[in-house]
Amino acid sequence: MRAMVLTGKDRLELQEVDRPEIHPEGVLARVEAVGICNATDLRVVEADDPTTVWPNRPWPVILGHEVCGVVEEVGAEVQGWQSGDRIAGWCPPCGGFAEFCQLYPSYMAAVRVPPEMPAEEAALLELAIGTTRYFMPDEVMSRVRAARSALVLGLGPSGQLYVRECGLLGIPQVLASDRHEARRKLAREMGAAEVFEGGKEPFRTLRDRGQTVDVVIDTTGRDLVDDILQVLAPGGVIIPFGVGVDWESKRSLLDERGITLPSAHLKEARLAAPQVLEWVRKGRLPVFKLITRTGRLEDIPDALQSLRERRDIKVIIRPC
Repeated sequence: MRAMVLTGKDRLELQEVDRPEIHPEGVLARVEAVGICNATDLRVVEADDPTTVWPNRPWPVILGHEVCGVVEEVGAEVQGWQSGDRIAGWCPPCGGFAEFCQLYPSYMAAVRVPPEMPAEEAALLELAIGTTRYFMPDEVMSRVRAARSALVLGLGPSGQLYVRECGLLGIPQVLASDRHEARRKLAREMGAAEVFEGGKEPFRTLRDRGQTVDVVIDTTGRDLVDDILQVLAPGGVIIPFGVGVDWESKRSLLDERGITLPSAHLKEARLAAPQVLEWVRKGRLPVFKLITRTGRLEDIPDALQSLRERRDIKVIIRPC
């Protein structure tokens, strides 16, 4: 099969490699579509040593975890899946920048993709489940349901999803912030009531108004805790989605202020998956709005550069 292989720092090569051999707990899927992750895929490609960052694998490695595929072979220990099923969902690294990849339903929040759902949208179920899972703990959901306002920091793909998800969960006023106009425009389409121009502007503006918010969702990957604490109401919630911040080191400070800092893993992703699938299937979570480019395997290096330069919001690859 063809695959885009990361062989070194910033070195991607389109190669012919062996298909994965079926694992007893795996399903071999033909990849219909795979999203390029703006955060983790870029971090691994740019890393001096990929074992120090997610997904903790040495070179050579095939990236790509935002996958929608068609099951072609089922491992002996797998139940509930058969050849011909379409599969997607929140998952560990699975090597989707290839014509085929192996997925492990027991270790992912897997969903059966409806036949009418476009593969490009189904590939984004992974990210949509990944964002929504942070709302699933009971303590978080109860506070979110009672919230009157939220602030989303960073309007890449995850931030755009959070803008709409906050609205779907009943938060009346959703504010958002990003430095890039195209992203701010899309956030308005996704339901943001007000969009700030990034940097310190949201914090300065809210302080000047004497306004606080009940939920802050940080997707930036920058340490903004001091700024966030100036505008977050006591007893509020911080959703720590941004990659690169040591959030656990902040927990004692936040506990002192009664602020909830949720963690979310496979259990929460599985709780989120049915809700996300319904939202996308019914058009309530319009993930297609995020897609600004599609391409083939050979387009991945250029697409990664485009994402670095913020020329695209979300890129989907069709390997076959």
